[in-house]
Amino acid sequence: MRTPCHRRRERRVAGVTRATRLALAVASGLGYAAAFPPYDHGWLAFVALVPITWLVLEPSVRTGQLFLLGWLSGTVATSLLVSSSVTASAVRYFGLSAPAAWAAGLLTPQLYGAPYFGRFAALARLATRGRRPLVAAPLIAAAWVTCDLLRSRVLDGCPWVLLAHSQHAHPLLLQVADLGGAAAVSFVVALVDAAIAIALRPMVVDRERRALRDRRSTAAPLVLASLVLAATILYGTVQRERWSRAPAADTLRVAVVQGNLPDAWRYSLRAQPEALQRLAALTSRVLSPPPDLVVWPENAVSVSPDATASDFAAAIRDLPPESRLLVGAPRAASVGPGRAALFNSAFLIAPDGARRAVYDKLRLTPWAEGPPWPLGLLGLWPHAPGAYSPGDPQDLPVLHGQPFGVSICSEAIDARPIREQVRSGARFLVNVANDGWFDGRPAVEQHAAATALRAVENRRAMVRVTATGVSQVVDPDGTVRGEIGSGVAGAIAEVIAPQTALALYTRIGDAFAWLCAAAVAAAALLRPRRA
Repeated sequence: MRTPCHRRRERRVAGVTRATRLALAVASGLGYAAAFPPYDHGWLAFVALVPITWLVLEPSVRTGQLFLLGWLSGTVATSLLVSSSVTASAVRYFGLSAPAAWAAGLLTPQLYGAPYFGRFAALARLATRGRRPLVAAPLIAAAWVTCDLLRSRVLDGCPWVLLAHSQHAHPLLLQVADLGGAAAVSFVVALVDAAIAIALRPMVVDRERRALRDRRSTAAPLVLASLVLAATILYGTVQRERWSRAPAADTLRVAVVQGNLPDAWRYSLRAQPEALQRLAALTSRVLSPPPDLVVWPENAVSVSPDATASDFAAAIRDLPPESRLLVGAPRAASVGPGRAALFNSAFLIAPDGARRAVYDKLRLTPWAEGPPWPLGLLGLWPHAPGAYSPGDPQDLPVLHGQPFGVSICSEAIDARPIREQVRSGARFLVNVANDGWFDGRPAVEQHAAATALRAVENRRAMVRVTATGVSQVVDPDGTVRGEIGSGVAGAIAEVIAPQTALALYTRIGDAFAWLCAAAVAAAALLRPRRA
């Protein structure tokens, strides 16, 4: 006769309860969110995936259930990280009502974040079923990298708050990005998560099941993860030492100007003279010694410099003759009889007002500047007057014989266009952005963290200038040399060293991420032979 005690024991052996499953999924979501700005406890990334990975290893949880539990985990994580920022931009940029803006804030994680957490959980299960722990751990990490790759490439592509970005404040761990990009950093972190989850399983299951396990085999992934983490830190130490010794010759002095102007100044034609005067006054603080390049942010002025030539000329008249100004502003161009296109552009201008180069944004931000998939493909997105058009590939601008790459706002969260510029000869990188739409919400810091990784991947200094913060000068090893925080008006000048050598990642791109995807696909399709 079975007693209540026996029945409880049978239920425990059969698997974890529904409440426990939900609690573990939510715990992973909370831990993931806490690893990123604004909370920024990066170390939590090494344990955040442990609860959801534990469920992947639990045979009583079916694959379909895993997908839903992963989706729940992703909903918690991405909603905490991005919903308030999306809501703020929906009000400030799109002019939506508060209810509609909150709806957008809640919907966005469901489109661009949460589903990929679900895919990770299901894919990890398919890839690891029947595998030994030492094989399962790297496959789980590879499954996470695969889903990050999908999140970055599928449909609109949204590589925001990727696992690698949680380590932005730990340059030692970021150095492997010059080998495999953000995927290499994510793999190391996810491998530690997987190893911990595997090692913990014998400690928390019932004694009957624990007796069936080989404890040495569950400890092996922990040893592997420790070795990989140690090698990553050693590589980071060597690379930081190497890149901290910048050459004395061929340096450039770059000035970063963050206006923190009121919206009315930036987007009202009447306020343009006052806005330009404010930017000029901030610039005057960093003109001694003369900078080679002064950078003003995206949409520093709301009309083309050609349209307000006299005001613009007055604003830059104090620039030293050897200096150049890079300024973000819209550009209108004729594209046919009676037709004009508007581009989101960055102008390289000499102190005499002569235009040296123009960069038109190539990849428009979905929803804000261009149609999201598939509305644009189906022709269902209205091309309203004032809507931006994507630019065409252009030659790199050149500063004192040094070609450099320019990106505008969200272009820099995608590694591909930056890598293409470096392969084309860019020796340093400049990103101009306007994060004012986020109204100081977490996306401001998250955007900066993602952009800084481009410096390490390609071993190029990254100069990032925003309208309201965060503006930074980042060395090729990921060290932030100078910064102006969010909501602050200011100007800083830093010396950077242009580079010519190509990092491995610049040469081979996302080969490591695709290799992870291939390994996971093969493991999911090919069942291991039973002993």
